[in-house]
Parts: sequence; structure tokens; C-alpha cells
Amino acid sequence: MALLLIDGYNAIRRIPRFRRVEGGGLASGREAFLMALEEYAAASGHAAIVVFDGAGRPAGDAALSTHETFAGVDVLFSKRGQSADTMLADLLRRLRAGEVEGYAHAGAPGEIIVISDDIEVRDAAFALGGFARSPDMLDEAMRGVREITY
Repeated sequence: MALLLIDGYNAIRRIPRFRRVEGGGLASGREAFLMALEEYAAASGHAAIVVFDGAGRPAGDAALSTHETFAGVDVLFSKRGQSADTMLADLLRRLRAGEVEGYAHAGAPGEIIVISDDIEVRDAAFALGGFARSPDMLDEAMRGVREITY
């Protein structure tokens, strides 16, 4: 099984059912997405890390942790002043180098799938030996239409 490394807000805003929920607030969109992702991860055996952009949060905002687990999915928020795109690329590099513990797939070529439509994130994934897939493909996989593969 693969490790899914997901550009959180990019995925939410590209998948209509989550984009609609996010209309009620960022937290609502995140929760709906993470709940669906948790079900998919449990059914598929894939591990998942979702990175959300925390770069624009106000100084001193302690409400957002930089790392938490929600419904069995690892959730990371970029630090103030850091984009999620930068954090995703750095995390992928560190996973490939074996610098992040707890992910059996980390060092194996082709077993990390980056989910994003952002061209810079996708380019970084390919440059670092990963695969990139669109949020639409993830949505199809979560709906059971087809399996997400490398």
C-alpha cells in the first residue's frame, strides 16, 4: 500500500462535495474531508498525511497546532510564513531520506503518492521520485470508482 501525501486545501477546493461543505467554514471542510479520507485509508490500507496551509494565520494564533491526528489521519499545518507547498516538498524529501519515522513506505521508490493539482507541488513530487495524482483521482478512489495507484 502507498503513503498518500495530500495538499489539503487544494484537494478540498478541487472536489465539489468538500468545497460545498467548506462554504460553511474552513474547519467544516477540513473535518468532512478528513472523515472521508479516514474511511478510505482504513478500507484501502493506505497511510495518509494531509498538509494544510497555515501560513496566513495571525501572529500568536495558538488555535492551530502544527501537527495533530484526526480520525486516524496525520494532519500537519505549515507554520506562519511557510506555505503548504514548501512544507509538502520538504516532507517528501525527508520521507525519501528516511528522516521521518513511522512510515514503512517512506524510502521505497514509487510508494509515495502526492495528491495535488498545484504544478509546483507535482513537479517537486516527480523530481523527488514520487508520483503525483489529482484530487479528482483521490475522490474517485474514495467513492470506490477506482483505486488510486502509482
